[in-house]
Amino acid sequence: MLFGLGDIRMRRVFIEQEDSGDDRKRREHQRLNALLGYCEAPCCRRQILLAYFGETAQPAAIAMPASDPVALLDGTNDAREILAAIHRTGERYGAAHIVTTSF
Repeated sequence: MLFGLGDIRMRRVFIEQEDSGDDRKRREHQRLNALLGYCEAPCCRRQILLAYFGETAQPAAIAMPASDPVALLDGTNDAREILAAIHRTGERYGAAHIVTTSF
């Protein structure tokens, strides 16, 4: 199981160091991203699991503890700025360059 950002980073490194093809690495990254999405879901995880199997349910009574709500934010403007930066460079640079020069 994953316990923190260091564990996630380490798992990504393991995926990249595997002796496998790019297609398998891509699938492994997708699986890790899906797991992270599930772990960080701002809604009832039971509903997510049941929906995966085509079932529905009401949220569990303890789905979201009131003392530790997940903070949500609207990233629309940030995404627009990043896309504009990518467009201004003519799409010639990688993500690391775009991120460090945009913010």
